[in-house]
This record gives sequence, C-alpha cells and structure tokens, in this order.
Amino acid sequence: MDQNQLEEVFFSKKCVERMEEHVGGDCERERAGFLVGKILSIDGKLCTYASEAVPAEGASATFASVEITPETQLPLLNYLDSSRASNKNIIIVGWYHSHLFGSESSIFLSGFDVEIMRRQFNRSYHVAVVLDPIINSRGVFCMDGKKVRRIENAFVLNEGFDLWD
Repeated sequence: MDQNQLEEVFFSKKCVERMEEHVGGDCERERAGFLVGKILSIDGKLCTYASEAVPAEGASATFASVEITPETQLPLLNYLDSSRASNKNIIIVGWYHSHLFGSESSIFLSGFDVEIMRRQFNRSYHVAVVLDPIINSRGVFCMDGKKVRRIENAFVLNEGFDLWD
C-alpha cells in the first residue's frame, strides 16, 4: 500500500453536524468552509481525521459557485491560533462546499473545484467534501496525482471519540 495515497478519512460527529448545518442554512446559494484536524498513519495507511468544520461565513456565493476571500478565511485563522494555543497540533486537512442540484449526480467535483484542489489543497492528505442538503447526500474526494478520486472509506466517529490523546 502506498503510504502517500490517502486510504481512509475519519470525521468527528461534530464536524459532520457543523458542515450539514452550515450548508443546509441556505439552499439557494452554495456555502463553503474549511476542515481542520490531523494526519494519521493507521497500519501503514495514510488517513485524514477532520475534527472540526470552520464555515467561510460571508463568502460571496451564487447557486453554482462560492468565492472564498481573505476576509472569509479569518475565522479559520482564529480557530487555528486558539487551537495551537491549547496545544492541539491541528492543520487544515481540506475544505467542504455544497452543490444544490438535488440529485445523486450532484455529488462530484466540478472543473473549478478540481482547480481549487490542485492549487490550494494539493497534499496527499487533503480532502474535499461535497454536500447536497436538498437530498441529504455527501461525498469525499481527494487528488490522486493529477486525478480526482472519490474516497469510499469515509467514516463518522461516535461522539466522544478523541484522537488528540
């Protein structure tokens, strides 16, 4: 197994609830945010753990796009600062956004999304989560070299499970 290829992604229950609450708050415009957590090696496999979702509040958005500006990244930077001050060595592990098409075929990375992955979230552990709040569906993706790959092994951990120890 290639240790540089992402095999599994874990999400805290709180992270998933925060993403779903954020994107479900507006079904007329896309919403987006960031994922923070840790990189893990489990039995020699590269895994990502997303412990928290940090919404990009105030991002300019339409039905089919969302623009994250430096201003909308301030909550993320503040979250990272406060977490590091409390000795939680977290990093940005990815991003999430909504697609509002209301069908299973809405769970994909568009060409624009792929460019975001290539330019900003291009580490082997980075993930992109696409959520469609209309049908309550989601998918997890990563870049595998230059290609997009859907992560089939994505798990929501029970409440109270903590990987900080």
